[in-house]
Amino acid sequence: MFHLRSYTLAIIDRTTSQTVKFLDTSAGKAVGEEVTHALEIADVCLNQTGSTPDRKLVFIDRNRDLYITPVLKVWRCMLTVTKLLLKVPMLKGGAG
Repeated sequence: MFHLRSYTLAIIDRTTSQTVKFLDTSAGKAVGEEVTHALEIADVCLNQTGSTPDRKLVFIDRNRDLYITPVLKVWRCMLTVTKLLLKVPMLKGGAG
C-alpha cells in the first residue's frame, strides 16, 4: 500500500507491515524518518496541502484505529484520532 502526494510518497514496508517509509519523488531520496507502529499498518494517506515540512501522515492500523503524525520528525507524536475506522477519508480543499 502506498500514497503519493506532491513530491512525497508514503510506502508501507511489507516485510513487517509496521513501518511507513517516505520518499521525495523529485530527488529520488528518502525524506524524514520512517514511522514505526506497534501493530500492522493497513492504510496510509498524506495530507493534500502544504509543503514537505508541513506534511502529515494519517494511517489506520489492523485494529482500525486512525493515527496522525508529521512526516518530518521535528517532533513526533502519534495522535489517536478515532477507533474502528474502515477507510481513510480523502480530505479536499482547506484540509491540512
